[in-house]
Amino acid sequence: MINPRAAELWNSCLSPSDRVLVLGGSGWFGRTARVMTNLSSENVMSVASHKRHIHINSFSYPVTDYNFDAIRAFAPTVVLDFWFPTREKIETRGDAQYQEEVLAIINLTTKIAALPSVCRVVSISSGASTSRDKNQESGGRYAAYGNLKVRSENALYEASEEHGFRLAIARVYSVSGALVTRPQSYAFSDLAIQAITGRITIHAKARVLRRFVAVEDVLSVALSNLQNESKFLSSGGEVIEIGDLVAIFSEVLGAEISVKREGYPSVGPDDKYYSEDKTWETAVEAANFVPLDLRGQAKNVIDFFSDSRNLRS
Repeated sequence: MINPRAAELWNSCLSPSDRVLVLGGSGWFGRTARVMTNLSSENVMSVASHKRHIHINSFSYPVTDYNFDAIRAFAPTVVLDFWFPTREKIETRGDAQYQEEVLAIINLTTKIAALPSVCRVVSISSGASTSRDKNQESGGRYAAYGNLKVRSENALYEASEEHGFRLAIARVYSVSGALVTRPQSYAFSDLAIQAITGRITIHAKARVLRRFVAVEDVLSVALSNLQNESKFLSSGGEVIEIGDLVAIFSEVLGAEISVKREGYPSVGPDDKYYSEDKTWETAVEAANFVPLDLRGQAKNVIDFFSDSRNLRS
């Protein structure tokens, strides 16, 4: 379910006295971080939009709603910033409401980061904050998402300069992972779940080129990167056309998979949403870490979702 090497690196960066605050504790990144964290439950606080209990197989943990006084009393030393409304909410909320909601969250995050107890902050940003001429994800109707990610990055960077906490901002492009909360909304998990049924439909008519990395690997490398001078890193991995994932899923499942992909390839430009900088390679090398390859990522996701109960989690 989780890359054990990632969990080992993650926990090696935490001390028993650390107090970890997870902002966005019910989402994909929040669940992954919480499952990896071996600290006492009293030393971890997970915050989301409302109170609930998260159950993942035999593991469960509480999530509370936002209360600044409770957070201040908790006195976090490590803040994990994962609470950012996903870009499809622009359509349901409208541009103005979406922006208002995000700016409020940015203000709350910087207020929390400024607490005197906070020593380290890991924030998950997006590739949509960079390379607008190349990344389709950052343009068009979702332009507001990328622009607000930039504002979030800048706010935390300025706060770190003012208050002295160490900061790592991970610009995430494409990720995989067993604990994805909306698996059909993400290419890797959607195709993996289809592969389990033996039939895959790919709707993209142009070539779709991505670099996939496991969420737990991004988180662990980002936390480790707090030891380094650079505050920014981009997710990496080998470049693959998503149709070529089928062969990997087939190998993991030990079964043939039928593929439907009408109108491919079209004459349109390739969809290239990935970073070409070397920050991922540099951070991985500095951490002496070996990320999961594509087959390892596929096995984790397929193993998890082969249990139909996890499709409803």
